[in-house]
Amino acid sequence: MLKKILAIIFVLLFTIGISAKDLMLADLPIWYGKERFVERIEERTGGIREPIGLVLSGGSARAFAHIGVLRYLEEIGIVPDFIVSNSMGSIVGLLYAAGLSPDQILTITSSTSLETLFDLALPLKGGLLDSSRFLERISSILGRDLRLEDLEIPIIVTAEDLVTKRQIQISEGDFYTVLVASFALPVYFPPVSYQGHRLIDGGITNLVPVGIAGEFTDSIILSTTFYENEELNLNNPVTILNVSFDISKRRRGIEEMKALEDSFIWIRNDVESISFMEFAKVMYLQEKGYEAAKAQSEALEKLKRGVPVLSFAKRREALDESIRFADRQYAAYEHLCRFDDAPALGIGIWSTLGNEVRSYLINDSTLGVSYMVSKRTLSVEINGGLAFNWARSGQMRTVPAIKTRLYYYFLDHWRVAFGGGVFYDSRKEGLLFSYDGLLEGRYSLGRI
Repeated sequence: MLKKILAIIFVLLFTIGISAKDLMLADLPIWYGKERFVERIEERTGGIREPIGLVLSGGSARAFAHIGVLRYLEEIGIVPDFIVSNSMGSIVGLLYAAGLSPDQILTITSSTSLETLFDLALPLKGGLLDSSRFLERISSILGRDLRLEDLEIPIIVTAEDLVTKRQIQISEGDFYTVLVASFALPVYFPPVSYQGHRLIDGGITNLVPVGIAGEFTDSIILSTTFYENEELNLNNPVTILNVSFDISKRRRGIEEMKALEDSFIWIRNDVESISFMEFAKVMYLQEKGYEAAKAQSEALEKLKRGVPVLSFAKRREALDESIRFADRQYAAYEHLCRFDDAPALGIGIWSTLGNEVRSYLINDSTLGVSYMVSKRTLSVEINGGLAFNWARSGQMRTVPAIKTRLYYYFLDHWRVAFGGGVFYDSRKEGLLFSYDGLLEGRYSLGRI
């Protein structure tokens, strides 16, 4: 009996020792792809000049100001030798590192309502929004077989890991896995699996990861999009929660900036009063970024140029064609299948008011659980829940219902649509069945 007790005590002490050891590693980042990242920087500089590092901070919609910063940098012949980014700054950073020009990034972000590419989902995986159609939109331009270590410009994307509680620095791996992990804001988006980790938005702990860039160079261009609004209602519980999160990540970023204040050119974008969800202001935001970068022209002109902008010409010419083709596919019906082709469960809110496929009941809307599957040109969605119908008398009726939609897209401009529904009529204690169909073609007047 005594031996068993001693054995249990030993196991407990050993476990506590391991836990304490893991705890003390919390401030040490885990880096994937470091060796190749360092090699690529040396290849770009030839070991004869200081590399130029570009840091793009997070900031939700405000991060679109980075597009304008990149526009100005290219105008004066500056191409960074590497990029460090997190959160929404990584969307701009990854697209640029993949070879897209600032103007091409602007075209993609301004021609698409980004908020419409994220679907409301059941939080079975830890998030309320599904980003699959957003990834499909990007992959329709860049292609699916893309890895960080093969991008035109070396990049480090930071994230936080729910498993080890440590920062993860990523410069290798699948492009789209890292992209979606970079903005995986808790609750909004589910954590992303990568190398055994469960990754969330790195901007949660540090909005400005400039310290990483400082490990490789003293020539850093830092583009920030902080949030500073003096008109916030600090009696609002939601505002209090958001500001509470902002305190720690802002403080950590400022600490790193102070430690390297002689090593970077600070482009402080004048967008700090813009709300985090104002994605429709992309044109305004990028223009403010351009102005902020231009204000630092004297300091920027002193940097030694490296890789010329023209070195990307061939790649960007090919991407121009990809953008045109993707836009033709998307423009008519804004149809995008799911990136991973996997079925999805979500929250379905359907309304026949103004819908292309006419109603199963007149002027009805359905709220329920939605199941969706798509394969390129074919999309099927089933919604089960309650149908709300305004009767001719002006009274609203609510009945259980199952509805389905099927769309088939062909020849860029055409689609066939079918719809059907099953309803339970409690008044007559019977089932109602309905179906509808539509053949539709859409052409831009400019092309006729």
